[in-house]
Amino acid sequence: MKNSFTTLAIVAMLSLATLANAQSSASAGANASARVVKPITLQKIADLNFDGIIGSATSGTVVVNNNNTASYSGGVIALTGSNATPISAARFTVTGEPTFTYAISNSGGTVTMMSGSNSLVCTLAAPAAVSGTLGTLPSGGTQDFTVGGSLAVPANQPSGTYTGSWTETVAYN
Repeated sequence: MKNSFTTLAIVAMLSLATLANAQSSASAGANASARVVKPITLQKIADLNFDGIIGSATSGTVVVNNNNTASYSGGVIALTGSNATPISAARFTVTGEPTFTYAISNSGGTVTMMSGSNSLVCTLAAPAAVSGTLGTLPSGGTQDFTVGGSLAVPANQPSGTYTGSWTETVAYN
């Protein structure tokens, strides 16, 4: 009986030692994951083109709307006929992860257009989506937007081909 008691005591001490070790540490597994998305890209499809403008002794304004229509006011009128070229808003294509949202910014709200030492200033319009909600990529992951502008033409502006540039930038929100 003494041996049974001793054996029982040893088993009890070993059980307590095992319980003490089990309570002093614990472990759990974890998973690692990553989500890789398409990079956002921007491609220019068309430039902002105010067409041929006939100036006068009176200042005027040409507005190219985001939907490729134009209006002329003051002392400027549109050049028509075989010497005219179509007006157009600038058009860009954004490509990226479907349903992601993005922000658009540009390098400034105005563009100085130069012809030699002569200049004109174009004020850029806010971008507009060709379809869908501007700033949200549709299920296909591609969205076009346009940027029109307003061009102030001073009285007696020298003739010439005026050019300038700006940069549009897109980034995921």
